[in-house]
Amino acid sequence: KYKETVVTCWAMWIPLQTVTFSVVPHHLRAVFVCSCNLVWNILLDTIAHKEEGETEPTATATAEEK
Repeated sequence: KYKETVVTCWAMWIPLQTVTFSVVPHHLRAVFVCSCNLVWNILLDTIAHKEEGETEPTATATAEEK
């Protein structure tokens, strides 16, 4: 998972930092980066908890298991 995480990090943060410092106005940079950080945390969580071959449980399946 390390390699996948690093590649995802580079794929996300390099373009985002380029956009941040070239397009986003100075007074909105903190909001923009914080919003991107939220997305990054969701991606990290998804990568960390992904099992190969595992499908996402549905609400019905989890309710039936209880």
